Parts: sequence; C-alpha cells; structure tokens
Amino acid sequence: MLSRLLKEHQAKQNERKELQEKRRREAIAAATCLTEALVDHLNVGVAQAYVNQRKLDHEVKTLQVQASQFSKQTAQWISMVEGFNQALKTVEIIVDFRKHKAPLPPIILTDTPITSVDSFRFLGTTITQDLKWEPTITSVIKKAQQRMYFLRQLKKFNLPTRTMMQFYTAIIESILTSSITVWYTGATIRDKQRLQRVVRSAEKVIGCRLPSLQDLYTSRTLRRAARISADPSHPGHSLFDLLPSGRRLRSIRTRTSRHKNSFFPSAVGHMNNNHMTVPTTNT
Repeated sequence: MLSRLLKEHQAKQNERKELQEKRRREAIAAATCLTEALVDHLNVGVAQAYVNQRKLDHEVKTLQVQASQFSKQTAQWISMVEGFNQALKTVEIIVDFRKHKAPLPPIILTDTPITSVDSFRFLGTTITQDLKWEPTITSVIKKAQQRMYFLRQLKKFNLPTRTMMQFYTAIIESILTSSITVWYTGATIRDKQRLQRVVRSAEKVIGCRLPSLQDLYTSRTLRRAARISADPSHPGHSLFDLLPSGRRLRSIRTRTSRHKNSFFPSAVGHMNNNHMTVPTTNT
C-alpha cells in the first residue's frame, strides 16, 4: 500500500512538474511575443521619426536656399531702387564760360540720364550756371523781411534794446549772413545795397547801430581763413602761402573778376590788409 501511495505521489509530482514546465514555456513564449511586439512597435516609431527627420532636414535646406535667393533678390531690388532714387535726386549743372560752347553728352546713372538744370539749391544757397548770386540774395532778403515783422512786434511791446538786439542777431542776422563768405564779394552793388537796407530798417526799429554786412563779411572771412590756414589737412591750406618776408601772404593770381571775387583770393587780400599771417608748423 505504501508503494502504491508512493507511486501516486510521484505521478502527481511529475504531472505538477509537467504543468509547471508547460506554463513556463507558455510564459516565455508570451513574453517573447510581447517583447517582439514592443520592439516592432518601437522600430516603426523610430523609423517614422527618422523619415520625419530626413524630411525636416530636406525642408530646412530648401528653406535656407530659398531664403538666400530671396535675400539676394531683395538686396538687388533695394540697390536698384536706391540707384533709381539717386538718379532722380541727382541733377547736372554745367558751368561753362567759353565763347564757343560744345554740347556735352548726358551723364548716365543706373541707366537713367541725369537731368540738366540751370540752377539748384545747395544748403540754402542757389547756384546758377552763370555763378550769379542774385537768386540767393533775393531769397535771403525775403526771409529777413518776413522776420522783421516779429522785430517790430517786440518794439510794440517795449522790450529792452538788448533783447531786440539778441533777437536780431539770432533770427535776422543769421539769415543775412548765411553762406556770406561764398556770395558776398560776387554780389553786385545793387544787391549789397538791398541787403544793407534790411540792416538799416532793423537799426531804426531797435534804435541803435548794428554791424554792417561788409564788417560781418570781413570778420567771418578772416575767421574762416584763419581756420583753414591753421589746418594742414584742409584742401585749401596750400593757397595761404607766406612770402619770404614772412609778413604777408602771396596773392593768388586771377584772370577774371569772377575768380578774383571768390573766397580764397578775397580771403588772402583781407588777411594781408589786416596783417594776419599763417601759423608756421615745424617739420
């Protein structure tokens, strides 16, 4: 009976072992399937991410190329527009005093011919083909007369003479002396008288004597000439040349009254008349 019980027990043990082994194999198979499924799913995601990354890289490169082309086109367009605007803003004035004038070909800027004009304004000064300063002087007188109205209003309010002189110097005299070193010597006697009439009108309103335009021109010419002669880097510095005596400047030779009445010959003459010399530099 014991042997029979032992055999039954052994049989049950074998059955239990076989069942455990079967379950173990099934568990291993299930785990293997699960692992393969997870790996396959992960591989699909990685592959899709790789494909997406390749597409992104391609799109980025394409965008960079397009952006570079667009940038070049934009730069070309801006350059073309700036050139066109420059051509529109640029004018040509021909100053020619020859007896027999020959026609000159037009100047081309960015495939656009430059417009030829008889006069143009530069920094408030009107420059004409014949280098006459009447348009500039007329404009200066008109502006100064407009400002005389305010000076008369100050007189009505009984402001002090000193205040009116300060107003005249800042508002009216600054207009009358705008670029005066350029055009005053080339002005006609009639134009100079027209300018001086504005000063005399201001003297009557203020009630005191004011500096004449001739005095203002002389002082400003001397001041500007002194700055140029003291600056070796200035292009006109060499025109202020001392004579061997060291007491006077060498006069600039001129063939026409137009050249004689320009700034540098006039400045040299004024410096000689006022006994001003050029400061020497040690070399």
